[in-house]
Amino acid sequence: MIDDDTPTPRPFTVDPRPREDDAGQAAEPRPYERLSSDARSWRDAPESPPPAPRRGTSEGTLSARLAERRRQGPHPTPPRFPDAEPPAASDEPAECRPGGQRTTSPGPWQHVEGPANRESFFEEQARHRRRALRLTAISTPAVILAGLPLSLVVTPIIVLAIILLTKLVSLLVTIPPAVPELYRSVAWSIGAIFDAVEASDRGRVPWSMIGAALLGAVFLLLPGVLAMLGLWTTLRRLFSGAGVGGLVIGLGAREPDLTDLEERQLVNVVDEMAIAAGLPAPRVMLLDGQIANAAVVGSGPEDAVVVVSRRLLDEMDRDETQGILAHQIASIGNGDLGVALSMVTVFRTFGLVNALLDAPVSSSARLTLLRVWDVLHDTEGRDAATRAAEAARLLGSRVSMMEMEDVDIVLGNDESKRRELQSVSGWLMRIRVWALFPIWAAAGLAKTALMVLVFALLGPLLAWTWRTRRFLADATAVQLTRNPDGIARGLQGLLARGGGIRWGAWADHLFVVGGGVTEGARAREKDVAELRAEVERESAGTSGVDRMAARLRAGDRYRQRLLAEDEASRAVDQSELGQMSWVSVHPSLPSRLKRLQAMGANVDPAALASQRKTPQDWVFMLAMSPLIALIVFLLGVVVVLSTGLVIVFMMIPMGIVYLVFELLF
Repeated sequence: MIDDDTPTPRPFTVDPRPREDDAGQAAEPRPYERLSSDARSWRDAPESPPPAPRRGTSEGTLSARLAERRRQGPHPTPPRFPDAEPPAASDEPAECRPGGQRTTSPGPWQHVEGPANRESFFEEQARHRRRALRLTAISTPAVILAGLPLSLVVTPIIVLAIILLTKLVSLLVTIPPAVPELYRSVAWSIGAIFDAVEASDRGRVPWSMIGAALLGAVFLLLPGVLAMLGLWTTLRRLFSGAGVGGLVIGLGAREPDLTDLEERQLVNVVDEMAIAAGLPAPRVMLLDGQIANAAVVGSGPEDAVVVVSRRLLDEMDRDETQGILAHQIASIGNGDLGVALSMVTVFRTFGLVNALLDAPVSSSARLTLLRVWDVLHDTEGRDAATRAAEAARLLGSRVSMMEMEDVDIVLGNDESKRRELQSVSGWLMRIRVWALFPIWAAAGLAKTALMVLVFALLGPLLAWTWRTRRFLADATAVQLTRNPDGIARGLQGLLARGGGIRWGAWADHLFVVGGGVTEGARAREKDVAELRAEVERESAGTSGVDRMAARLRAGDRYRQRLLAEDEASRAVDQSELGQMSWVSVHPSLPSRLKRLQAMGANVDPAALASQRKTPQDWVFMLAMSPLIALIVFLLGVVVVLSTGLVIVFMMIPMGIVYLVFELLF
């Protein structure tokens, strides 16, 4: 990053020493030498008025010297040193060579080639902000739609809790008779849904029945939606207040060494960009390793941490490093950290609801809830950030899990598992599974609809929203640095030499370069050192064939353990933002370079070639469009049927809840 061979540009200053003419007397300064560094070019300098005569100089002598200078031209050729070599032959005009004399006036203004669609960074920011706002407006109802199947399953539980709470309150104080009547009206409105369905088979449905059915649908969905909104708010506050100190330490990050010039300059550049953006200077951490990457983690400007790999400093110059860091600071200023936290909290909320619904019939769901409880209550002495990250990973892992172990044992054909049903606990398991049949059946259908909606609708929308914010951060970085070339070169360097950071998949979307899921296949210096140490311990005191066999056994055990760790990390990583759809959260390099080129960056055309679609690509897309439309239609049918079956199954517990209400009131 530090380049000592590059000269530092300095402003033009006039030599204060007096110059002597041929007679040995001090000569007057030429007009262009009186220009400062921020003045007009010497070519446009006006001829100065004759200076006042100095002491000891006659008026006639001064006038003669000025007349002689006018005859020589406005810019006489400076004298050469006696031992100077004659200039080499050149095709350049004389006025363009050092020491050349201009004999003609400057030519007319000429157009300099640039991007045909040149845009300012303000226009680019405004465009991407509008697009991000539109995508956010579309994503919000998509989140609600994806959560509706789960809300239907939660509604009977919420209604039963409200009825029991009302009964307890009635034992302490007298409640008005209008409260039970209100509950009955809600139950009749929900029943109007089925009345409207039956009436539609006979003919036209009256508007009064349609209004009652719509009101019943609202009452059926509202308790579950409000409950999930409350869980989302609680989890977001929990994760945002935990801090990120333990998270970056878990990545292996360290504080910068201020005695190292590169790392000290890194801190200075981060502070410089933060001042330019009007933000508090974020904390800087470094990652030692062979992967070049950078990220910013946190929940807002107050606790933001910029994480930079050491290799990035070793392989990039100052302009490229400044461009990458400006992108991260722009993410902080644009509020990307809060947006990312809200996005991932949506999936963690779905995971928590799934775990709660599966807990009566799933041992893994019960274990997940128990581990989340232990983690949040700090049974292992870890800091708040590490505990919150562990809880987030546990909850996120339940989004795509469909396991119901107790149901598999009761309804499965595995004889070894069915032997467990002969005990007292086995009979209790049978009773629990069959008694809760409507709940876990509806929960399974709701999770099916949830996964389809997340993969086909919600995930792509959130990914496109995040990609748009990456473009917005690039435009803001251009505003901060006024150097689009540095940002473009930095992105090209990271995409060529960068990659996923080990144990960084939980924040893969916050890194400049993605790929956190595949870090298990990358070279790991620490793992190699641990392997060598274990092999030496296993083979100590042996020789010959025994030593070789001991080394092979130790290496095989260590390899199996690494593979198990990678598989476990992949199972957890699938719940993160980048693994919830078929659309990547990271924009392609050609698309980002194209936008930077529009803002004035010099980009190699070869880097943009991969973005151009060939006629074969368009033909293939046209041929595949009917198949894609069919797949979308079938997925929509699956969602509708699953949601309809959820409503049917939920009417059984809703009827039980209504019977409980009539018994209590």
